[in-house]
Amino acid sequence: MEANYAINRIAVAISPVSPIPSLTQRLNAFIRESKADGTLDDMYDRWVIRDEETLPDIPPAEDPAFTLRVGTTGTVMPYSYYIGNRRTELIRLYEERRMSSVTDLLTGLLNRRGFMERLEPIWHNLAGATVAFISIDMDRLKHINDNFGHAAGDFAIRLLARAIKAALGKDGIGARIGGDEFLIFLPSAGNGEADAFLAHFDQALDRLNAEEDRSFTVSASAGCTTKRLTELDTIEGCIHDSDTRMYQIKEARHRAR
Repeated sequence: MEANYAINRIAVAISPVSPIPSLTQRLNAFIRESKADGTLDDMYDRWVIRDEETLPDIPPAEDPAFTLRVGTTGTVMPYSYYIGNRRTELIRLYEERRMSSVTDLLTGLLNRRGFMERLEPIWHNLAGATVAFISIDMDRLKHINDNFGHAAGDFAIRLLARAIKAALGKDGIGARIGGDEFLIFLPSAGNGEADAFLAHFDQALDRLNAEEDRSFTVSASAGCTTKRLTELDTIEGCIHDSDTRMYQIKEARHRAR
C-alpha cells in the first residue's frame, strides 16, 4: 500500500522506497510479525475487544485535521479510516489463524481441537438427549501408502472425508482426529439418525470409489455408541465407547478375510 501522511501540513511519503523505512517496515510487518511472536491476541484484544484505535508504534495525531492520502486517487481520508482498515485486516487474520488451529488442512474437517471446541460448550446442555458418537478408521492405509505412495494415501484420506461430509447433516460434527481416524458426533440420535448416517456414508464411499476408479478401493470400519446422556457422562468416555466398538468391528472384519 502506498500512502502519504500529512502531519501539520508536512507530507511524509510511505512506500517501498520510503526515506523512513523503519516506519514503513513497522506498518507493513506488524501483522506478519504478530503471527510469529504471539502479539496477535494482544492486538485483537486492544483493537477489537476494547476498541482502542492507536496503532502499534504510531503516535496518535496531534492535529485533529490529520489525514491519510491513499494510493494515487487523491482521496483524503481520516486517520481513523486507516485504522479501521487495519482492524478489519487484523480480524481477518485472527479468524484465519483460529480456523487453521481447529481445522485439518488435508481434509477440511475439524481436527481434534476443533471437535472439542465445538462440543464442549454445549455438552452440559445435552443431558437427557440421545446422542451418537461414531468412530471411523480407514482400512489398509499402510497398504495404500506402501504400494501406491503417500500421495495416494493422502488422496484416500480426502476421499473418506468427502464421504463423511456427504453423509453428515447440518447439526452433526465431523473431525479427523488422527492419521486415518475420524470422529462423528450426532446431537440427535433417538430416531435412527446414526444408522442413517452410516448408510449414507457407505453409499457415498461406494459412489466416490466408482467415480475415481483408482487402483485401490477406500474402505473403513465404523463403530457407534448411542446413548441417552446423563450429567455423569463425559465426552472422553463416549469417545472411548465408540472407539472400542470400532476396533471390535475392525478385528472381526480382519478375521473374516
